[in-house]
Amino acid sequence: MKVGDVVRERCSGQVGLVVEKYRRAETDGNPNGDFTFVYRYKVLFGTEMRMVRNRTSVEVINERYQRE
Repeated sequence: MKVGDVVRERCSGQVGLVVEKYRRAETDGNPNGDFTFVYRYKVLFGTEMRMVRNRTSVEVINERYQRE
């Protein structure tokens, strides 16, 4: 999922636009210092802005076309 993609929420069927993507490093809980990257997306559903933490709760309908 990228900024500019159109997504549909699986539970309600609402369609929204991904406007921002956040990446954050969180520790994995072990004392050895390892970490994992966690992604969160800000999605605009009509006039309502929501943060999507679980990527599987939405499906990508239309991917942003990126010219190479």
